[in-house]
Amino acid sequence: MVTYVRSYWPERRPQRQRRRADRDAARWTYDEVGADQEVLRRIEMRADDGTYLAAVDHAEVRSVGTNPQEMAADTFEELWRLARCQLNGEAEVWIEQVCPAVEDGLPVVVRCVGGRVRPGSRFLRVRETGEPVTITVVRIQRYDRDVAELTPLHTGVLILSSTGSPWVLAGHHLEGRTV
Repeated sequence: MVTYVRSYWPERRPQRQRRRADRDAARWTYDEVGADQEVLRRIEMRADDGTYLAAVDHAEVRSVGTNPQEMAADTFEELWRLARCQLNGEAEVWIEQVCPAVEDGLPVVVRCVGGRVRPGSRFLRVRETGEPVTITVVRIQRYDRDVAELTPLHTGVLILSSTGSPWVLAGHHLEGRTV
């Protein structure tokens, strides 16, 4: 039987020796554990800012962290998808509303559901139809201000350019690569 656990790994260095990108920093791990207590998949996330450090299959680890807590399989699967998206440079948005075209492109209200979306990111496929598209993000706005990126679970307005706009419909997901 497979179980899913979340564990906390405390800081392993004294405060004066810490470096932000150090692998010894406090972190959370999310593990899929097989019947023989072998870790099948592991996600590592830095505890201070939520940055994904790794998402690997058949992790070669000796144990789970301190005080492991069980978690639901669907929660683990969503974390796995988000981590893989971010670590692989993928981007995915769900289109909430398509607005009338403006001078510099097609504005769409979206929710980022995977990876990071930045100006220059390219969407290459509509998930629901499998239709290949070529759509480039020209600008991103949140609260009527231009922003540098859109991260998972945030909503914003993407100004899209290039071909593919006939397939940009509310309720569809666009998948692609970030820059």
